[in-house]
Amino acid sequence: MEIKASSTMNAAACKALFQATHAAYTDSRMVFQGILAAIYEILLLSCYFAFADILSEAIRKAVIALAIILPFLEALIVLLYFYTPKQMLKGLGDYKDGLNSFVFNDYNFTEVTTTPDGQKSKSSTFNYCDVLKTIETDKYIFIYINRRSAYVIDKETIDSGKIGDLRAKLADKKYIFK
Repeated sequence: MEIKASSTMNAAACKALFQATHAAYTDSRMVFQGILAAIYEILLLSCYFAFADILSEAIRKAVIALAIILPFLEALIVLLYFYTPKQMLKGLGDYKDGLNSFVFNDYNFTEVTTTPDGQKSKSSTFNYCDVLKTIETDKYIFIYINRRSAYVIDKETIDSGKIGDLRAKLADKKYIFK
């Protein structure tokens, strides 16, 4: 049985890929760490102002340094969250906004990427045993061949009624629903 699908590697797809990749591992931890960091800052500054007269000069300088550094680290995390998908898209070079076409067969799948102007294309074929994991969101399916790269499939482009068959082909790999 052959299943056809496609996607366009645009800004929305890069953002969804980044969020799905990192949310799979860090969503709850990042929220928890952010809350702990905010509580830590409040306690740190409260203790500093409450006990400033009895603290040594070295401890006061360390507390002030931490109170300055923590908000910058939190801001850096937020910036990376929004900046990284833009860098991912930029890293695609000529294939940015290109069309990715997929054909899923019984034992393997083929992906063909074409530039938006149709001048260049590249093709890859993978066996299902090469798939590291699969993440499915409301709009996309991400097929990871290794830890650093994934193929993005727009679920709306999958042949009608065959999304269950595609899930079955990828089911023996770690399949995560978001």
